[in-house]
Amino acid sequence: MFGFEGADYKRTVPAKVSLNLLGIAAVQTKGDDADLEWKLLNKYRPLNRAGGTGRARIFAPSGTSKICEGPCLINNRPSRVIDLHDLYAWGDQLVAHQQGTGEAVLAGSVEDHGCVGLFMGTRPKTWNTLHRRTPQVPGKDHEVWVWASLHNLPCVIPGNKIRTDFDGFVWTLPDMEQVTALR
Repeated sequence: MFGFEGADYKRTVPAKVSLNLLGIAAVQTKGDDADLEWKLLNKYRPLNRAGGTGRARIFAPSGTSKICEGPCLINNRPSRVIDLHDLYAWGDQLVAHQQGTGEAVLAGSVEDHGCVGLFMGTRPKTWNTLHRRTPQVPGKDHEVWVWASLHNLPCVIPGNKIRTDFDGFVWTLPDMEQVTALR
């Protein structure tokens, strides 16, 4: 606030700050908003959707009309917090469309590295169970790719071969001899 005084007047004017910021900060929620830590993200690195359990704060200058993930509209009111579950995580860039200057990249890609919280495979009897961070019942379009070795092609398990508990947190896969990587 700035104050101005004269012989017969007194006026207070609020200061206007215009920061022309462009970027993104993300936070993973753990239930309690008191312990949130926002982390600025590098626009050349992927934004990890992590099962949609966090939030992102978009910093966009005036004149920004919308935020898109590839061709998909995410938000037409920039400069606000968005829930990560609103993102698709298909590997496209997250961009801000600016009037007159085109688009600016906020994140090199949006990916999801966090749908599986734990994989249990035991020997001698194989027990192949995925414990998901977010519930989802597998459908006909789902696939789980399993690599026995990084030098081999993956085995693709279709959604109709995956058994699940009633709420979709635990997926049981068919028996496999060895598992090196999952996707």
